[in-house]
Amino acid sequence: MKLTSQFMRKFYQLMAVVLLVLGALFPTVVTYAQEVSTEDSTTTPIVAPANSEESKVEEVTPTPAPDKQEPAVPAQEESSQESSSESGSTKLRSAEVNGVLKMTLNNNTGTDAKYTTSSHVGEVSVDGSGLNDTLEGAFVEIRVPAKYVETMAATAGGIAKEAGVLTQDGENYVLKVALNNIERTTSGSFPFSIKFKDRLTPDGYSVQPRVAVRQADNRVVAGPSSDLTFNVKADTPQLQKLVKANTLDMFVQQDIYGGETDGGDYLNDKASDVPFYFFLSPQGITNQTIQEYRANQTYRSYETIVIKDTLPTYEGVGGQTLTATFDPAKNPGWTNNGDGTVSYTVTNPDPASGGAETTLRNVRLRLSFPNAKFKNGNKQIVHSNNVELTMTPYQKGPSEPDTVLTDDVPFTLTSELVPAGMFRKIANNSGRIRLQPQANHLVEAFWSLAFRNTSALPVSQLVMEDTQLDERMYPYSLTVSGTLNIPLDIYAVAEDGSETYIDTLSRTKRSIENIDSQAWAQVQEQVAKVQSGEIEDTQAVAATRKYKGIRIKLPAGQKHMPTTGFALQYRTRLLDPYNTKALTENKFYNNVATLDIALETEDGSEVKPKQLSANARMMADTLEETVQFNKTTKVNQTGTLGEQVVYRLVFSNFVVSPARAYRNAKFIDILPQGVTFKSATEELAADKGKIKNVEVVENYNGSGRTAVIIDLGTIPAFSDVKPNFPILVEGTINEGAIPTKIQTPTNNEDNHAYFISDEYDPLPDGVKSTTLVDNKFNIQVDGKTPAQLVGATSQTTVNLPSEIASTKYIRKAGESFHTNPVLTDYDEAFDYRLQTRNFSVLPMKHFVLYDRLPY
Repeated sequence: MKLTSQFMRKFYQLMAVVLLVLGALFPTVVTYAQEVSTEDSTTTPIVAPANSEESKVEEVTPTPAPDKQEPAVPAQEESSQESSSESGSTKLRSAEVNGVLKMTLNNNTGTDAKYTTSSHVGEVSVDGSGLNDTLEGAFVEIRVPAKYVETMAATAGGIAKEAGVLTQDGENYVLKVALNNIERTTSGSFPFSIKFKDRLTPDGYSVQPRVAVRQADNRVVAGPSSDLTFNVKADTPQLQKLVKANTLDMFVQQDIYGGETDGGDYLNDKASDVPFYFFLSPQGITNQTIQEYRANQTYRSYETIVIKDTLPTYEGVGGQTLTATFDPAKNPGWTNNGDGTVSYTVTNPDPASGGAETTLRNVRLRLSFPNAKFKNGNKQIVHSNNVELTMTPYQKGPSEPDTVLTDDVPFTLTSELVPAGMFRKIANNSGRIRLQPQANHLVEAFWSLAFRNTSALPVSQLVMEDTQLDERMYPYSLTVSGTLNIPLDIYAVAEDGSETYIDTLSRTKRSIENIDSQAWAQVQEQVAKVQSGEIEDTQAVAATRKYKGIRIKLPAGQKHMPTTGFALQYRTRLLDPYNTKALTENKFYNNVATLDIALETEDGSEVKPKQLSANARMMADTLEETVQFNKTTKVNQTGTLGEQVVYRLVFSNFVVSPARAYRNAKFIDILPQGVTFKSATEELAADKGKIKNVEVVENYNGSGRTAVIIDLGTIPAFSDVKPNFPILVEGTINEGAIPTKIQTPTNNEDNHAYFISDEYDPLPDGVKSTTLVDNKFNIQVDGKTPAQLVGATSQTTVNLPSEIASTKYIRKAGESFHTNPVLTDYDEAFDYRLQTRNFSVLPMKHFVLYDRLPY
């Protein structure tokens, strides 16, 4: 043991001498460590781990701030060992590679907060100019808290060897992106995107991704850095409280039946219930009804909503102040707080079902107002009801407050048994009859007949009559609009007032066509003669109608309970479609409808209020024919290499006479150079087969772009097929695509599409369009090259790495340029094309390109 100790002491002394000698021979080793320790904080040396703890998970700290945006807190270092490595500690430096690697982070989508419907895009840039050796096997590690993240992805290409692998490590998502070899001449970047959970991320949420470059053994090369912040925002919704009579836009008024009166300005003690409704809508939306409600994606989704309603007060008989009557039996789930308020809690644990804001629409509060003063002489008194909502969102942030909203609904009480709004007749199509060249036999006047039982009693008898139709028209069809829970018997009424049963409308039978078949047949006979050339349109004669209108009855035994009703669409047509003078000389078409009902009282007897009537009229004018072309980029999520891109094309011709034909109709879609064509199809299954042929033309008219020519064939006049169905053109982003951030108005990835036919060169006579665009690609129509065509443009988002790249193309005579090998005969000519693309963010100041030809 003693000999061993002496031996070890001598060994240590010898090693010390060796180290001193090495220090004298290689002083640069020590100097390098000292220089690195004084580098700017943005330059990080390549380091080795101090111990096994270096590879531990780093925690990423988000910063929620719902009320106001607070500065995001960068991710904290996990251990003192890693913190030492980031400051250039000599003992952690890699012995394999000398030099430093610079890494910077950029926010490509800006620092402003975004809704959760948008993705946040960051960019990692790497500069190897400080390296002395090639760095191999490195990767970028990006960490973010997983709680509110829906998706996270990177873009392969440039310095990024692949798109990366996303894993979950505890409460964090970790995206690891392998890098290509990095040399002194390497300078590049790649984008990555983060999508937060829609409506489930707190307002004001802020997160700093933690980014580091590591070697294959997990040693830190550059970073970690948190110099990148993504902020999330959400709007505050508005509360709308309604009374029952204005829950449908058909009946926008405030008169509510409150009960009977013994005369004068007061109701008696036989009060009727008044239901109140609640729902949320986006800020700035007014007069929105419950039926029009749509989930809005800019405000949070809520797990719990507490309703606190203040019971209205009113003046009673004798001038005393009374409080609205709350009956717990009529309001299940509601709680009387004993302080003049009542409460109801809405809970929905499943955000996928629409949240508590969706369930809120089904809540009702029923109040009554016995002995209320409802008017002063002829002037009704306006009452008010206030409600407060306290709403707790899903996944509430640590400092995110509950949302509190209030609203008041004004209303007036009435003692009328049949309040206004029970019956309505509307002239649709903006009250216009649009006369169409050579197609007036198809022109229709479109009337709405609507009934809703606004009384407090069931309707046991109902007769709705529309028999005062203009003499230039005949009844054509009757169609149910919306839901019809109670059947209706339909009768045709002759000129002498007699009626003929036609059919019964119901849930399954929703439409009756050709009510006056005699008039319809006579009109069709005249049309056939004109279209065949047998007679001129001026020689056509008017048809004679058999029926002057319709009568609608509630079948025996059926009842319409309070708040129930129906809506019908009544269409009438012209008896003399070619007599333009008669159709326009008196341009107004009047129509009056009447309603008779019987109400069933509590003792079973019937009360028949006075007849109700509703008047509407149409005005005839000539259709102004217009078309337009709509084009959108339907699918283009992040713009990465190889990603699917889908464009949607629609030629809108809904305001064109059906007498117009489309000969040799085509869509021509000029794809961006950075998109490779894949397919062109009809979007809807019902339109399958309408595309006759798809032709793909490379380098269309020398533009360098690919043209997709979609042939629809010839569409004759009065055809059921129209060229206005949506078409989807699909492609993929290729390596030649120009990144969005460096696109210019003249050098971009815009997609141009046009509609042409023999008539549309660019437009037929009498047709206008707001979407005429320049014919940039010299498209020919029937042998001519119009200066303009009907068309549209949409943009393509591209997120490819920033780089400078040169590509060499080849072709034989008669071919397009490509990058594939070619086989030529001796003395056969072939061409090269050299192309350099600057996809970096800086201009090239000096450019030399060498091309070494084969021997």
